[in-house]
Amino acid sequence: MKVSDYLKNLNVLYVEDEENIREPFSFLLKKYFKNVYIAKNGQEGLELYKKYNPDIVITDIRMPVMDGIEMSKKIKELNPDSLIIVITAFSDTDYLTKAIDIGIDAYLTKPLELDKLFKKLNFFASIIKNKKEKEEFFHLLKEIFDNQTEAILLLKENSVVLQNNTFENLFNPNSNEILNKIDFSKQTQEISINDKIYKINITKLNNYILISFIDVTDYENAIFKDSLTKLYNRKILPKIIKENLNKKICLIMLDIDNFKKINDTYGHLTGDEVLKKISEILRNTLRKEDTITRWGGEEFLVLLQGTENIEITKAIANKIRSNIENEIFKDVNKVTASFGVCCDILKGIDYFDKILNKTDEALYKAKTNGKNQVQICNEEEN
Repeated sequence: MKVSDYLKNLNVLYVEDEENIREPFSFLLKKYFKNVYIAKNGQEGLELYKKYNPDIVITDIRMPVMDGIEMSKKIKELNPDSLIIVITAFSDTDYLTKAIDIGIDAYLTKPLELDKLFKKLNFFASIIKNKKEKEEFFHLLKEIFDNQTEAILLLKENSVVLQNNTFENLFNPNSNEILNKIDFSKQTQEISINDKIYKINITKLNNYILISFIDVTDYENAIFKDSLTKLYNRKILPKIIKENLNKKICLIMLDIDNFKKINDTYGHLTGDEVLKKISEILRNTLRKEDTITRWGGEEFLVLLQGTENIEITKAIANKIRSNIENEIFKDVNKVTASFGVCCDILKGIDYFDKILNKTDEALYKAKTNGKNQVQICNEEEN
C-alpha cells in the first residue's frame, strides 16, 4: 500500500458511530494525516467541519442524529469543492443514488479494503496539491502584478482573470467600458480614459491576453499640446493622418476675425484671453472624440470623428460660429470668427494637404465675403 507523502500536510474529518470501528481506524488515519478530527454522528461532523474546514471527509452513512448523506449534503452546500468519501456496509441503491445526486466524490463498501481507500486518498491528495500550487502561483502572480506601477489586466476568453491594484484604483468599476475602447487587433495603441491618455500594450499568450496601461498624458501634453490654449498643436498631424488613412474625413478651419486689431487695441494679454475663451467654446461645443487643434496664431483646425457629411459638418461649424458670436468677451465684448469646411477621403499621407488647402480656400471665401460666416469647399472637388 503506497501512501502519498502529501497526506501528511492535510487534515481529515472522520465520522463513524460504531466505536469498535471508529477507534482502530482513527489510529490508522493519524499515522498518515496532519490532523484527524473525529465525530460520532453527522451533526458532530458538520460542526467540526465548520470549525476546522478539513481537506477530506470520510464518513459512514447510517448514523444517529444525522446520517452521513444529510451531513455530506450540508457540507457540499457550504463548500461544493469539498472532497467526501462515503463508507457503508449496505449496498443500498437509494443511498448510492442520493450520494451521486449531492456530488459525493467516492463511495466505498464495508468491509473496507485499505488499498482502495488509500488509492482514492492519494488521488485526492494530488487534486489538493495541484489546486494549492495553482493558488500559490496565482497569489505570487498577483503580488508581482501589484508591485507594478502601471495598470495590468489579464484576460481569458474575454473574462477578467486578474487585475492589479493600480488597475483597480484607476479604473474600477468601469473595466467593461474600458475594454470596449480597446482594439484587440492592435498590439499597441493609445486610448483616452477620464481625460488621461494611456498607451496600451497587448500580449497574447495562448488563451490569455495580457494588457498593460501606461499613462502618457504628460508626455502627450509636452509634445502635442499648445501651452496657451491646452489644445493640440500641429505636431499631432502625423497621428491624425495615420489614424484616418483611407477614411472620409471632415475638417473645419476657423480664423478669429480682426484679431490683429484686438491685439493692437487691447494688448496681447487680452488677445491671449480671447484665444483661451475660443478654445473653451470649441471644447464645450464639440465632442471629446473630435480633434481640436490650434493651427496658427488665431487659426483653429477641427477634425470631426465619425462624421462624413458636409452639410452636418457645416451645421456644426455654424453652431460654433453662433456660440462665439453670442459670447461676451472681457474687455473686447464681441468677437466673431470665419469658417471653412471640407470633407474628402484621405487617400494617402500627402493627400491631407490637399484637403487642408481646400478647407483653407473655403475659409478665405468666408473672409472675403464679409466674415462671421461658414463656407464649404467646392463640391466638384470632393
